[in-house]
Amino acid sequence: MKQEEIKLEKTSKKIKSVVIELSDKLNQQELLIESIENETRKNSGLMFQNLQNFQKLLDSMNRDPRNKIIFFLLITAVILVFYLLY
Repeated sequence: MKQEEIKLEKTSKKIKSVVIELSDKLNQQELLIESIENETRKNSGLMFQNLQNFQKLLDSMNRDPRNKIIFFLLITAVILVFYLLY
């Protein structure tokens, strides 16, 4: 009877240590998940802000007539290069 009690005590201690270890690992995973969620929110906000800045830049470029002239000259240069090569 005594040996069985000793075995039960050892087993319960092992189970307790395993439960504590699993609890620690679970807490670490929860902290990791929380930090990933925070970084995701932060990056999402930065991406949205950069997208808005890019949209503003595109709008300002579309309003500038010099960009249309540069685009027209670029197309003309490409056509002339193809004409000279063939």
